[in-house]
Amino acid sequence: RLGLLVWEEMPSAYRFTPRSVERITTQWFEALHRDVSHPCIVAWVPLNESWGVPNLPHSKAERHYVEALYHLTRTVDPTRPVIGNDGWESIATDVLGIHDYEESPARLA
Repeated sequence: RLGLLVWEEMPSAYRFTPRSVERITTQWFEALHRDVSHPCIVAWVPLNESWGVPNLPHSKAERHYVEALYHLTRTVDPTRPVIGNDGWESIATDVLGIHDYEESPARLA
């Protein structure tokens, strides 16, 4: 029987505001609690490519937010890897993901 492996992510906000933090956090925990018992989930990603945390390298508040989502996710599900913000600045992660959008085949080789 064929199966499906899911790397679960949330759609991210564009800006870091109190409203976006509240909405993303609420929606993320709804998804976590809904899907935590599904065997197809192989990893959790609360934020994709630092969307919603645009000043991550320079903002202590944004870094703390990523760390909080990471640790809260690990608390809900300590059995699966958590990637706090996938792709670029890795603040808190169990798996290092690098997103490279280079279009030149020669440079990728």
